[in-house]
Amino acid sequence: KTIDITFTNDKATTYSKAQAGAILKKFFAKSATKDFTLQHRGKSTTNNTLYAIGTLYTTNASYRVYMFFVPSGKDYLLKELRFEKL
Repeated sequence: KTIDITFTNDKATTYSKAQAGAILKKFFAKSATKDFTLQHRGKSTTNNTLYAIGTLYTTNASYRVYMFFVPSGKDYLLKELRFEKL
């Protein structure tokens, strides 16, 4: 229902699904994606969460992207998304 999004060194902000979609749409409108490389991914053995870390290359900058997923029934939901400018 909600997702935490952080850009660079800003404080994490919690958004609804609709708000998050609008924030990301605005971000990608300003920074068109050129490529994405996945560097790490894994699963926590203690709380069954998943994570992925990669590098996003855009027309304006490159970002380290952190994604954290939580279990929801048989699926996983994106709970946190962080963009750190490189």
